[in-house]
Amino acid sequence: MQSSLPIKILLAEPDPGKRRFLADLLARGTECWIVGESDNAADLQGRAGSLRPNVVVVSVDLFEQHDSPDLIADLSQLSGVEVIVISSWNDHRDVEAALKKGALGYLLEMDAGTELLAAVREVTAGEVYISSGVVGLWQGAAGA
Repeated sequence: MQSSLPIKILLAEPDPGKRRFLADLLARGTECWIVGESDNAADLQGRAGSLRPNVVVVSVDLFEQHDSPDLIADLSQLSGVEVIVISSWNDHRDVEAALKKGALGYLLEMDAGTELLAAVREVTAGEVYISSGVVGLWQGAAGA
């Protein structure tokens, strides 16, 4: 993990209030450095390419604006960039689709307040991070 180096983060969220909330959460991590923000899918990949973040935190709300289902794959193919998807959807199919396309993290909006920093640290270390709310659903379904 890059504990001695800053973790450069690009926030991609169309809602300015949610974007500010995420930025405030990340500011709690002394190693986190927000290098940029994007409010639309059209400029996200270009910003990621020019700003060279270690992590892109991207809201699924951005996908609704973007016609390409390959936005996650496009971002994850940038050298040294890991992707965390933030969503209000806790369907395992959405999680699996995001991971298959190259995201290393999937975080429910309701868990962001307590888990965003952990997710950033985990994906920066090359580990997969799945929100506890999603993991709980899978465990519940497996036990049923």
